[in-house]
Amino acid sequence: MANIYKIGTKVQAVDELGRWESAVVCKESGDGWIVRFPGWSSEHNRHIVSESEIRPPVPPKEEQMRRNGMCYPRGEAPSSKQINYMMRLVAEDEIRSRYVDGVVKYVDKYNRQVTLSSGEIVVANNLTLPVIEQPLVCQRKKRRRHSPVCNSDALSDTASSEPATENSNTGVDEVSREDMVEPATVNNVTVMLNGYQCGQVYKLAGTSVEMVIRTINIKDHSAQCFMVAESIDQDVTLTLPLNRLEAVKQPKFKRDDRDKACKLYRESLASTNSNLGFKEFRCLFRQRQLEFVLRQEVMSALQSRNFNRPSVSFGLANPEVDLTFFGLDPPSKMSSSFNYRNSSLGDLNRILGPGWDILCVDGLTNFVTDVRVTLTPNFVLKVKVKTARFPGPLNAITGIYRNILLEHMQQTPQLELSDDEAE
Repeated sequence: MANIYKIGTKVQAVDELGRWESAVVCKESGDGWIVRFPGWSSEHNRHIVSESEIRPPVPPKEEQMRRNGMCYPRGEAPSSKQINYMMRLVAEDEIRSRYVDGVVKYVDKYNRQVTLSSGEIVVANNLTLPVIEQPLVCQRKKRRRHSPVCNSDALSDTASSEPATENSNTGVDEVSREDMVEPATVNNVTVMLNGYQCGQVYKLAGTSVEMVIRTINIKDHSAQCFMVAESIDQDVTLTLPLNRLEAVKQPKFKRDDRDKACKLYRESLASTNSNLGFKEFRCLFRQRQLEFVLRQEVMSALQSRNFNRPSVSFGLANPEVDLTFFGLDPPSKMSSSFNYRNSSLGDLNRILGPGWDILCVDGLTNFVTDVRVTLTPNFVLKVKVKTARFPGPLNAITGIYRNILLEHMQQTPQLELSDDEAE
């Protein structure tokens, strides 16, 4: 084999998980090359023997097409969900697609395709997505389309329906019967909460200790975790508040540990589906979704330079929860406004916690002036967050910052709400 790649050459190579990644040739050998992957230690270096597992760097598919003056034919561009799903695949994962099913051999994120062990190639836009729990997704008005948000009623229907058979072609990943949990009473376990997900690795705040989440309690915002050293240690279980965990780059598990993490996810997903059969859990599940997406929208508004952002759709309203949650009473009261004019911003403290409405940036303070929740005639929830800027830093811990901001607004006429907003 000719050593066409010299030491120091930047290439793309298949890593131990079967993914094409950027790499650098660090050593030549008689039968191949030894490559290292930037950002990973030398223990992850690979000895590449086959020329089919190494190649010169290529840009992503979209960049290749742009350089050639091309674009995807109508309806053939992969969605962002399909691309994200493809990025999470590793070798020996089972996938389903529009035309063929099989076991993954290589994942090529650059060419947006997956090579199966049978030799067939599946492009990203033909991948069939599994049905999993997702947090609420904000769809902005300017996109001129509506995507349904994760609905607890829909998950409840999924839990009560019959499992897919082997001959079904729905593209839904089955949960094995040994993973199914059917509690006599609700156990408050959810697969995902506030961006945290069971089976994922997080770091204990202020330390280098890594944990993998076993279960998440939706009621008290806590998680049962296993410690992660060289592998997942299931002998010791720790219960921690979710706010003590920080996101980290997911480690490259060995096959056994990857199976353990996947099993933790499947078990918690099965428990969530079972729990959604109980009205108490279903209502609490929806409340936590609303809290998470509202907190995200407020934080986006505080970080934005646009102080008058457009309304954001939260999807179809859930009559069991949403109306009471935001104080709506159709048809007499189709909107609720939380602002300084009616001294109601503090009412959202129970949802978002203290100090949710200010953010210090470069010695200045961005603050929320108005949060308006509207129920449209189509029963869609829309939220609009208005912000302004205070010329100085403020401390949310003192609790008197709203008095300072109110005085500032009274002295700044352009910050006062108009009559139609105060109604």
